[in-house]
Amino acid sequence: MSIVAEDIKFYGAANHQTTDAGTQGGAIDTGTKITFTEISANDNVEVLSSNAGDTTQSLTLYGRLSTGVLTSEVIALNGTTQVVSANAYTRIERMTLNTATAGTLTIRKASDNVTVSTMEAGIDMVTKPFYNVSSDASGGSSRTYWEKFFIKNTHGTLSLLSAMLSESSDGTEGGGANVEFAICDAVNDSTTSTNRVTAPAAGVGTFNDTTKAVSGTNLAAGDAIGVFIRLTLPAGTASTNTTFVMNVAGSSM
Repeated sequence: MSIVAEDIKFYGAANHQTTDAGTQGGAIDTGTKITFTEISANDNVEVLSSNAGDTTQSLTLYGRLSTGVLTSEVIALNGTTQVVSANAYTRIERMTLNTATAGTLTIRKASDNVTVSTMEAGIDMVTKPFYNVSSDASGGSSRTYWEKFFIKNTHGTLSLLSAMLSESSDGTEGGGANVEFAICDAVNDSTTSTNRVTAPAAGVGTFNDTTKAVSGTNLAAGDAIGVFIRLTLPAGTASTNTTFVMNVAGSSM
């Protein structure tokens, strides 16, 4: 028996601000799931549960239309029967549930049933980092944002040995949006920054795009390591569909 990919979960922090005010980061929030997956093409989405009894909840979906406009809609669940969104989306930014579900929700493209995300029981929000951020217009100032998430080893007994974190992209991420990351100094930390446009004052390592070892080398069963990521948007940066992903590597015995 060894640790498998499904044992390593990406969770949110206590605070994921949608404006430039308010504390960012904090302790782990296992009710928030972080995703880096993007819808593959402009499409409507459909939502369904694995439990037929999930008929009283609603999912609020936040996404961008093909015009770039950020919008939202509320989708009432209908158990295991799929419910199709009113809008077609080119990007899905965030999804929130008003009440917990008994089953796992699947959010997928309507045209080909390709899964965009899942919301397991106990998850009430799925979000991508840097929700609703933007650059200044040409001639303005460069903008920098910080956000925090956690990588948790959910295996019951095994440690992820020699755990390493790295970033990857589709090759265009560095063209206009520069994403770098830093690992928090201790596992299960609660480091914050003043707001999403202010760097954490302490408790994190160096921000860059190089592969890094998890603090303490191994990630024990049940432990989580906090990661801050930094996004720099030069003035005039155009909106583009680019991909940024955090990768986790290690071994187990």
